[in-house]
Amino acid sequence: MNLDTGEYICKLEHLKRLTIGAYGLTSLHEDFKNLKELEYLDLGSNNFEKIPEIITPENFPKLHVLKLASNQRKLIYDLSNNIYTDFGGFYQETAYNSNNKAFGEFPKRLLKWEPDEAQGVAGLDTLILSVNYFQGEIPSFEDDSSIGYYDDPDFARPDTIPAGLHVKRVMPQLKMFTLNLNRLTGELPEWILYHPSLDWWDPYTLLFTQEGKDETGNLAGFSNEPANLNYYYEKYTKKKLANTPESGSDSETGDSGK
Repeated sequence: MNLDTGEYICKLEHLKRLTIGAYGLTSLHEDFKNLKELEYLDLGSNNFEKIPEIITPENFPKLHVLKLASNQRKLIYDLSNNIYTDFGGFYQETAYNSNNKAFGEFPKRLLKWEPDEAQGVAGLDTLILSVNYFQGEIPSFEDDSSIGYYDDPDFARPDTIPAGLHVKRVMPQLKMFTLNLNRLTGELPEWILYHPSLDWWDPYTLLFTQEGKDETGNLAGFSNEPANLNYYYEKYTKKKLANTPESGSDSETGDSGK
């Protein structure tokens, strides 16, 4: 059975928070865009094959939390040995094309949902994509001229970002980002490995950890997953934990965390 939200919920134009979970949704009604006051949207545990095109910053300028986790209609560990169709998990976003021998492109538009004061766009600070069927590689944006680097002279660098960090400035406002238990492979891009909030994301649980096999039979997982975050704290020296020999005691730093 394929379900959408129907028209009636779309009349609640002043909603700020909306959760429709475990309902079996496969699409959103065309009038869903009327909910322009939404700040928080959780569509987890439904059956979407693709991310609805209607979910854009233009339609939801105030949205800052987007949760799309656990949209698997069926649990398929090995996608290369699969007989099912319509199994959710946003599979169609990155499905393997046997003609050009390539995976579909990861939904970059979600990773470019940044604040835009001129357009009144709040920007996502939370993006949850865990437990789905995304495959292939996470985009690096190295060939995307629309995204600059942290050391661009026109970027007002926050104090938490180390000087000289020549890394693509992808959604620096993200406070929570999860991608665990998908079927992703390849290399983790530098914009993730050096993101200002990486240490807050609990990356070894909620990002780096993949599961199963993709459609080409490759075991999911990243080829350059770091053994620990030492490399990160060598760059972000102000983030060293208190109570370590390098950073001193709580009384010296006034901080007990990151």
